[in-house]
Amino acid sequence: MARQLVTVLTTLILSAGIHSAAEGQTAARVGPERRALNGHRFLPSSDLPDAFVNTFMRSAVGAGSAVNLRAPIEDLDGNVVDTLDGDIAFLALDYEYQQAANRWLAFRASVAGAARLGTDQQSILFQGVTGVLGAALGTTIRLVEAEKVYVSAVGDVAWNKGYFISPLDWVRDVIDNGLDGDSSSLVAGASNLVASGGARLAYSPHRAWGFTALAEFGFTEPFREVVEKTRGLVRLGGTIGYDFGASTPVSIGLLAGFRWENFSAGGDDLADRSWRSFFGISYTGRDDFNVGVETSFARLSQRDSNQNIYAGQIRVALRYYF
Repeated sequence: MARQLVTVLTTLILSAGIHSAAEGQTAARVGPERRALNGHRFLPSSDLPDAFVNTFMRSAVGAGSAVNLRAPIEDLDGNVVDTLDGDIAFLALDYEYQQAANRWLAFRASVAGAARLGTDQQSILFQGVTGVLGAALGTTIRLVEAEKVYVSAVGDVAWNKGYFISPLDWVRDVIDNGLDGDSSSLVAGASNLVASGGARLAYSPHRAWGFTALAEFGFTEPFREVVEKTRGLVRLGGTIGYDFGASTPVSIGLLAGFRWENFSAGGDDLADRSWRSFFGISYTGRDDFNVGVETSFARLSQRDSNQNIYAGQIRVALRYYF
């Protein structure tokens, strides 16, 4: 059922793109000014996409670490014999391109990669190495555009491939099945897909201030083998931004926000719900270009304990508007 729904959504996105291309002669030019309301130029965020129909190219690279990681250590019979503490590090890279077909419709495509691994003997032993590669297609449709308010509907389909290295699981497989067993590979792979849709909002009460929000819903097929059925997805978030350039000669903008979702794309050790807060500082001196440094802090619950993982990340993000 999930794959059929994804096929339908993908077909609708591609069909709308063909229809919009046929209307290219009447499409209005969409420029960098399309991310502004009431004189306020909205600050972009890698953690929470905005509502605007425009054309841009975005890239971001980041690194971070997580602390307070605790995991139960099991013997070869599956009995818990101890608990180990450790830290992990992770890297992330993503690229996105969005094309406005006209003043009310845009299409986008993105690719992303992320990896996490233990930084000491304990965390390498029970955490191993996790890598995820993904690609996504999406569309944005403008619903409301007023002087201070902008609302759009969005739809996205993402495909992800995960690679997991677990030394402990590999040792158990070798003992049980030998090196010739089908399950004795050190690297395990799994795929999932995510389809979502919802609404995004932008609001500017003053030239210096801007607010954004999103609410998205959908379904996903998790990586974890313990969850076999397709399940629902909920994603909520919001930002507040301030542009010093609106009233001073300083072309700097500050952004703060949060993001909550009931699904984690990590391994078996992470529970479903995650909460992320983020902050950013950007250069706002140009209409067609934005460069900034973003930091985020996430709280992730561990599935097999009552402990939380606290992760921090810093990214350099570039965005160019056509």
